[in-house]
Amino acid sequence: MSRTEPRERFGDRGQAHALEGIAAALLVLASLTFALQVTAVTPLTASTASQHLQTQGSGVANGVLVTADEAEELRETVLYWNESASPPRFHDSGTSGTYAGAPPTAFGDRLAGTLGETGMVYNVHLRYLSSSGDQRVRTLVDQGNPSDQAVTASRTVVLYDDDQIRAADGSPTDQTVSDVSGYFAHDTAPGPLYNVIRVEVVVWRV
Repeated sequence: MSRTEPRERFGDRGQAHALEGIAAALLVLASLTFALQVTAVTPLTASTASQHLQTQGSGVANGVLVTADEAEELRETVLYWNESASPPRFHDSGTSGTYAGAPPTAFGDRLAGTLGETGMVYNVHLRYLSSSGDQRVRTLVDQGNPSDQAVTASRTVVLYDDDQIRAADGSPTDQTVSDVSGYFAHDTAPGPLYNVIRVEVVVWRV
């Protein structure tokens, strides 16, 4: 028997364990995403008279989210966290921890420049899972109670343990989500995964 065979078998075993780890991580990610999707708020039922406005609002909101996601603006906004505030909250969000208008991030600029200029009002909610598996909601932007013609669009952001918290100027800090204790979402996944945040935009006209 060749002396290299045990080593080769050990290498094969290591590769198998690595593949098992990747598969387990993907399974956890799929489970977290599914748990958010099945309990997320769905768009309000449209009446015949308001169908056009709802379709327009849904298209605009989805376009904003898709573009912001591709530009990493959603991730940067979710990580725009002031750990040193008391209590910890998003930068410049006041004692309530919630913005009355667009947050001072690139995603906020996109919201104001797209939805605001079309006369639409919006709320932004961040849905995530707690350590016990329950869905929690953190309101990022609150502009009032949605009308009956409101529509909802959403996009999912996957956070990892080494994702860096952002400073007030938007630059990455030396702190990660797994380093800080006051971050609104907790680590709910084993391995490098941290949590899955569902960014939900509710749009309506006043």
